[in-house]
Amino acid sequence: LTPEQKTSLVTELSGYLEQLRGLQPPKEGFVGSLMLGSGYDHRLGGRRFGPFESIADFHKFVRRGDSMDLWTFDKDVTNVHNKSNSYVTKFTHADMSPENIIVKNGKITGIIDWEFAGWFPEYWEYTKMYFGWRPYREDFYQEMDKVLTTYPQELAADKAILKAYDIWSYDIDRPRRSADEERWREWDMGMRSRIVQDSISGTSAEVLADVAGP
Repeated sequence: LTPEQKTSLVTELSGYLEQLRGLQPPKEGFVGSLMLGSGYDHRLGGRRFGPFESIADFHKFVRRGDSMDLWTFDKDVTNVHNKSNSYVTKFTHADMSPENIIVKNGKITGIIDWEFAGWFPEYWEYTKMYFGWRPYREDFYQEMDKVLTTYPQELAADKAILKAYDIWSYDIDRPRRSADEERWREWDMGMRSRIVQDSISGTSAEVLADVAGP
């Protein structure tokens, strides 16, 4: 594709995304599937999650239940998660990449792979687009940044949380304090130790991108 064709396709795609984002959620602040059931997204492991009645509840799940005092060292996470009520829910494809866009004769004829789609915070389409980052898609990201509402701080917050919790950690049940105080304290202390580290082995952007898939 020529640069002009790429620009034209991204402009066309942004129009379709705006139509999706214009849909009204059945419940304000709800996060989950289209039909108000549990959600599914490989960014958050291999199991279904939720649904959540508020974006604040969803954010707490993304933090694996951590209280905000554990994240005071990271301004992006605290700024984003402390203003949960300022976001609105939008219908989201949640896996927007060139591989999922069918093009014929310079026009978009289809968008595929809707298994992650549902009601998510307004920034989720943008941050999820970068979750599947590949260097060979760089021109796609650059063009999309020109036509989409961008969420750089939300993207930085998501990357920070991914350093502490890799995607498969969401498939591990967190101990309930009311059921097992000792095991909960062991988990809590372990997570506090992990979070304050600047980096965690095995969760580099390259590894996460490979797991996420194209």
